[in-house]
Amino acid sequence: MRKPAIDLDDICVAAPCPVKWESMDGDERVRFCSLCELNVYNVSKMTRKEATEFLESEAMQAGQVCVQLHRRPDGTLLTRDCPVGRRLADAFKKRAVAAVAFIVALLNGSPAIAENDREIKQPQEKKQVPVYPGMICPPPVNKKNENKNETEKVTGNKTRETGKETGKETAKDQPRPDTTARDAFLKAQELENQRKPAEAIKEYERSVEALRDKSLPFDPVFKKKVAKAYAALLRKQKQKSRAAAIEKEFSKP
Repeated sequence: MRKPAIDLDDICVAAPCPVKWESMDGDERVRFCSLCELNVYNVSKMTRKEATEFLESEAMQAGQVCVQLHRRPDGTLLTRDCPVGRRLADAFKKRAVAAVAFIVALLNGSPAIAENDREIKQPQEKKQVPVYPGMICPPPVNKKNENKNETEKVTGNKTRETGKETGKETAKDQPRPDTTARDAFLKAQELENQRKPAEAIKEYERSVEALRDKSLPFDPVFKKKVAKAYAALLRKQKQKSRAAAIEKEFSKP
């Protein structure tokens, strides 16, 4: 059996998107973001097999994919076929049924309204699952087949389907995905592969500094990925205490 080129558990959002999923056009599985002119895929609506196959085909071809990830509080990725994912889907269906019953009862003037109202509110008391929308961090690739364009800065001005410049400009005051941490991390890895540790450290530090911005909903898995890679390089450079401090800072979800 062929081993998947992508480890689904290694996928993470590296550039948080300011556009809300609810404001995009599409269905529960894929929607179009007019800001970046890219499709955004909801991984929680895919099985692990579907998500892995999708990312293998899309990410490798274009080098950039926008997704919406749902995680447990411990950071575990949720998919349609995982136990928690199924419970969330079932809870949604129950809320939908309860909502329909409430509307029907309201139209009929039925005394069952109060009971149905309670049914609708109960699931909302459950702890919300963290959602992370935005561009994923490209997974590690075979250096022999590495495409130089995979590490270039993503501006959101390229279409996923063609990879060509669209020529469209967005308003200057329009919020855009912050790719600083992502770009610096990819550049750091590129420099590290070129055996330029001093320059790589500068880029890792730039990525870490961007990740410290509390106003941006960075995926904790991406933060840990950056910290782990940075710490590994620092240890190679005999900077053990600094490496430990970085890992400790980003060890919590």
